[in-house]
Amino acid sequence: MAKKARKSSGTTASSNSNDQSFDFEAFVWNLENAVPPTITLAPECEAVPFFFKNFITLPQQAESTRGYLEYLVPLYNRARPSSVLHLATTAVAMATCGQYPGRQQLLREAVTTYGKAIKKLNEDLKDPAMAKSDETVLAVLVFSLYETIMSTDDTITAWGNHVDGAVALTKLRGIEQFNDPMSHAMFRAVRTMMITSCVQRSKPIDSFPGTGGWVGNGDISEENAANRLTLICIDLPNLRARANILTTTPYDPAYESEAKQILDLAQMVDGNLEEWYRTLPPEWKHRIIGVSSDSIAPEEIALAERWPGEQHVYHDVSLASIMNDYRVCRIFCRRVIMACVTWLSIVGNYADGDETWSRSVFVIQMMVDEISACVPFHMNYELQPVAKEMGQEQNAAEAFGGYSLVWPLYVAANAETVPQEQRDWLLGRLSIIGTKFGLSSAQVLVLARRHVLTCGPMFP
Repeated sequence: MAKKARKSSGTTASSNSNDQSFDFEAFVWNLENAVPPTITLAPECEAVPFFFKNFITLPQQAESTRGYLEYLVPLYNRARPSSVLHLATTAVAMATCGQYPGRQQLLREAVTTYGKAIKKLNEDLKDPAMAKSDETVLAVLVFSLYETIMSTDDTITAWGNHVDGAVALTKLRGIEQFNDPMSHAMFRAVRTMMITSCVQRSKPIDSFPGTGGWVGNGDISEENAANRLTLICIDLPNLRARANILTTTPYDPAYESEAKQILDLAQMVDGNLEEWYRTLPPEWKHRIIGVSSDSIAPEEIALAERWPGEQHVYHDVSLASIMNDYRVCRIFCRRVIMACVTWLSIVGNYADGDETWSRSVFVIQMMVDEISACVPFHMNYELQPVAKEMGQEQNAAEAFGGYSLVWPLYVAANAETVPQEQRDWLLGRLSIIGTKFGLSSAQVLVLARRHVLTCGPMFP
């Protein structure tokens, strides 16, 4: 996506897939060189090119394209400089760069620009055509990214509101959006954001006005591998919501059928996830680069770089993030299953309870071990050859990797059946990520709870 001459086999430039005439190198060159160097540049003239180069234009395989940021370049290029999309992107870019030492003044600029962008959005929403445009939907998703970057305890509601807003606009656009490739891509991006948000809040998913619902006008088999993962998980928010209600209710024979139905559905989703993983191409799977046999003293757990066992690397961080999202989904499924088994076993009404429980403990441990095994890859630039090849700046690459680990680390560390020592290590890695990138423990927690489950990585 970033450099036209460097498309490896199996890799597509997402921006070019929707706009064949788009020249990204010229785009960045113009951003960086449009003003003579003797003139002092406005903050956004430095922040925007840096943001695009290091976080937006990384190459992705066609099968792993799943979020919305890969469509930012072509839509940004089409939009006017005064547009809400330009303003939202500039706010995010300055918020990103403002996390770097000596650049904190950009955070104030980001807040000001964000305010202008929100004002422009409110104006555009009064125009029926603009309200339904790809540009507006993408701008709302970019706002949710801004809330993620500027994470504080009181912005989690704003993040959820932006996602809800994008869902409302997508429903308003109706089935007509399936006729345009870019609009259809935005539909998929909003769908994945919606699932993330609903999982976080244990909130049932809104219905989409169309015969196919959120599957759209095609079939799940027509989706790429990343989007198939999204669709497999589409019932997970509803299952979590139902399980939460059930397991906070005292045992009552009248609710046994509900418990068994939730259990069956969770097992079906888990089985579909297992099948999804089994049918992936070999290049998606991890590669073992070593086995760490070091024992960790209790007082050193929080600072240990590696958890004992296999050490895994992937083609790139984006692919590793999808694989970790698969593991997070399986952990959620298995926790729902265990909650239902516990509830049903109160009076011994589930004959296969012990076997199902043991299987769930095994699966969760396997998922957590695999998450643990890829931590060094995410946080070490030297283990990321694609990032180096594309010229990604080291701090940006390690932030890209570290932030995409926050959600899987958080979920894994809260899996009660995992040994306490491993949970302590996982929490220690979360703390290190926060320290390295200037976040408080409260900000790390907020970031973890808002991770874009199937929409790509977080950014600094």
